[in-house]
Amino acid sequence: MRIVYKLALAGTALGLGFATPAYAAATVGLCPGGASCVTGTTNVNIVDSTNQTTVVGNVGIGGPEVDFTSTDGHIDGINGAAKVALTSGLDMTQITFTLLTTTFTAAEFNFEQGTPTAFDVVLHVLGGGPDQTVHVSNANGSNVFFILAGAGESYSSASINSTAGAVDGSFKDFKQLRLTLAGQPRAVVPEPGTWGLMLLGFGGIGMALRRSRRRNPALLQIA
Repeated sequence: MRIVYKLALAGTALGLGFATPAYAAATVGLCPGGASCVTGTTNVNIVDSTNQTTVVGNVGIGGPEVDFTSTDGHIDGINGAAKVALTSGLDMTQITFTLLTTTFTAAEFNFEQGTPTAFDVVLHVLGGGPDQTVHVSNANGSNVFFILAGAGESYSSASINSTAGAVDGSFKDFKQLRLTLAGQPRAVVPEPGTWGLMLLGFGGIGMALRRSRRRNPALLQIA
């Protein structure tokens, strides 16, 4: 009976090891000096469009579709500079980009001429963990943001909001989105603590079987 109890405990630990998913949040921030700091990305080419609820682009030429939307109102897309701005000409406070058929593991994008010159930008990466705040100290020039996926993760969408931080602000346009597409489907990778539970489960089963063999030699023949 004691052996059965130990086997049950070991099995529970082993089951927890497989049932507990790993989780690695996205890393976000500003590239230093207003220049690109992520390699291996591909430009998103935006289709020229005016006064749209959704502006459409593609990763590279003919690649996966990327949709741009904003809660601020209708938007225009300019292909040459790969830029999205409000039709009204006012500054933006929110924009979302979404990949329709695949996911990305890295992203870079710019915005220019923010108001005021220093404010907070909140990034929400769908599936990338809690919202993260990035402080912009000089919004007069180009500000290059980056998103890097956590280990084993990839994302389909991200939103940029400049009115939910400690210091509110706005930006003239959103431009030059660059993405690294996920090469493989998202995988669940156990965390170190989860691996520990799995090893504990295997170890418990092994110890229980070893003791049972000593008490019952017939099990040696089965093994």
